[in-house]
Amino acid sequence: MATILIVEDEEDLRLLLRLSLSSESYTFLEAATGAEAAALWPSADLILLDLRLPDIDGLDLLRRLGNKGVSVIAVSAHSAGHLGATAIEAGCVGYLTKPFTTAELLETVRAALPAAS
Repeated sequence: MATILIVEDEEDLRLLLRLSLSSESYTFLEAATGAEAAALWPSADLILLDLRLPDIDGLDLLRRLGNKGVSVIAVSAHSAGHLGATAIEAGCVGYLTKPFTTAELLETVRAALPAAS
């Protein structure tokens, strides 16, 4: 069973992400800040990383912690474009633009998990 770290400062969106993925029997960890995420990062198989955190830019956090053995999906309100390319260059395996559907979320997570194994 995969462990997913949801890094999102908006509590309602963290809940929505967890509920959207709950049918897949994942284990969840949650963080509202980069500092919280850094402490939980090593315990995750997959990270859903909001790029706009209150204490650090999500891509800066990824660059600092690396993605050793863990797949990271960037989540942002900004369309992929340049930011999506930057996220992939930084080590993300996927990019979701808010708002996204549950089907898009599940498809992206399922595609990313084999890379985390």
